[in-house]
Amino acid sequence: MSRVFAVGLAVTLFGGSAWAADLTYKTPVKAEPAAAPAFSSTGCYVGGHVGGGWGTRDISGPSGFILPPTNPFLTFLNGTPFGVNSLNESVSASGLLGGVQAGCKYQFAQNWVIGFEGEYSRTQLTGDHQLSLTPVSFFSSVTLPANLHVQTDWIASATATLGYSFNGLLLYGKGGAAWTQNKYGIAIGEPEDTVLPQADFRAQDRRTGWTAGAGIEYPFANNFSTKLEYDYYDFGSRNQLFADQMSPSLGSVDIRQRIHAVKLGLNYYLWNAPPLPVTGAVTASPMSWSETFSTEARYFSWQGTRGTPTNAIAPGGVTMPLATPGSGAELYTPYAAQLVGQSNDLKIEMLMRGGWVWARQSTAGLTGTVATATDTAASGTITYLGLRGLQPFASLELNLPTGLAALTATQVNARMDPDLVDISTFGEGLNIGPTVGVNIPVTEAWLLTMSAGYTRRGAYDMEGPLTPPGDGVAPQSVNIQPGDALTVTAVLGYQAGPLSAKVTGTITKNGTTKENDTPFVKPGQRSLIAGTASYDWPGGHSGTTTVNASAGIATPESLTSMPTPPVTSTAMSVGRSAGARS
Repeated sequence: MSRVFAVGLAVTLFGGSAWAADLTYKTPVKAEPAAAPAFSSTGCYVGGHVGGGWGTRDISGPSGFILPPTNPFLTFLNGTPFGVNSLNESVSASGLLGGVQAGCKYQFAQNWVIGFEGEYSRTQLTGDHQLSLTPVSFFSSVTLPANLHVQTDWIASATATLGYSFNGLLLYGKGGAAWTQNKYGIAIGEPEDTVLPQADFRAQDRRTGWTAGAGIEYPFANNFSTKLEYDYYDFGSRNQLFADQMSPSLGSVDIRQRIHAVKLGLNYYLWNAPPLPVTGAVTASPMSWSETFSTEARYFSWQGTRGTPTNAIAPGGVTMPLATPGSGAELYTPYAAQLVGQSNDLKIEMLMRGGWVWARQSTAGLTGTVATATDTAASGTITYLGLRGLQPFASLELNLPTGLAALTATQVNARMDPDLVDISTFGEGLNIGPTVGVNIPVTEAWLLTMSAGYTRRGAYDMEGPLTPPGDGVAPQSVNIQPGDALTVTAVLGYQAGPLSAKVTGTITKNGTTKENDTPFVKPGQRSLIAGTASYDWPGGHSGTTTVNASAGIATPESLTSMPTPPVTSTAMSVGRSAGARS
């Protein structure tokens, strides 16, 4: 029997109000008109930013990559390509970025803003793609394992901006020139293989391209503003020369590079123009805005009689489980930033969530470490408050693939059991999910929400299963094409004084999921009902008690044609958080 002891610790570093997914439903209160003068965006600034990026390297047109002399029994291989001559791959890369920016803006014609900006980001955008090469065309059973590695070290840009200011809230677009530095690697063969040759081809380049993006910027204090921005970079295609580090062999491939980035930034204005005078009659109340930012650190550590997976096979081909004691740890730092604006008739909510994770398993035979950003979730919701008794809304949710989905042969051992650590999956594809619905205020305390949404789930690469697990075999990358999802949701919420509660019912219909274009999960349906209740104890330092309960039923999603009964599950938890409330 395997016994496991796990410890988790979470520490909040900065606190704000709960973000959208945890907000208790309540009847919105219409904002009162404000009489402040119009904010001016004119000024020069310096600042910094953090965020995540993702992109692809399309590799094609290989030439060269000739085998070095090998052992005397395989002289017929000398002078033949490694098998890279048929290489045609797309390698995904993702990770963290952070840097600085500086620029100036000028506001004119009451609301229009123009400007220029220079930006520099250090990046950790990496990607690996495992595959098998066939160096001997007439002997297809002879294969060489290979790993394609791509890495972006930095990105810089010089752009012009054009925007429109809504009394301080600036919506803008930008475009201009961009530069980047990249590293590439093609590692072929296995060090322990004394028969087939090995190679370590490497290359490095700097590229010039173009960039275009859009964002929002909001001033929250004297001389300070925060911004949320999306940028697209296109560095075109160029022929890249590779040199083997183990022989004089050379090779070249065509590489096309594109990068997407999402950034959360902070600007300090060195000087500002005074607020602009308001001209003409005010026909509508201005939008009032508020912002929150929250992050915390969570640490998990575990020890057990075996590592994870528990069915890992001992190295050397011995068909017996790996019997060494297991241990591991994970540090996870999630964050969330929210911007909410409201007027008499309109409410706008924007949310971004992401994080960074470091994980390591120290089990002998299953040692591995990974450090990566997680995927970034971004959403925007617009609710119309001008109708009596109804509040229609529309939202768009995005999963931005800033985390690592495909891990290397060493990193994959750090993908531990989710019962032992906080998260075990760090990334997937680009998901786009529009939703429409309506809020129905039943009374001052009760709110009914009904919505329907569709999620288009994008494909992504992921490492395949180890066969046998832990036997030193590099996992081969597989392309996952998740099925799209259609979701119908109903929520009944209550809030009165310190007591709040809500009940949520969800029905989700999932499409077919494919692996390398082959279906392996058929369509299925899942139903979930969940309830939560919270009581905010009186007093400045008493905290909040929360009770959660859920029950679900799912039609098994498999490719077997045999009918199987539905699967049901239930869960319940009680918790209490203590501390001063702001």
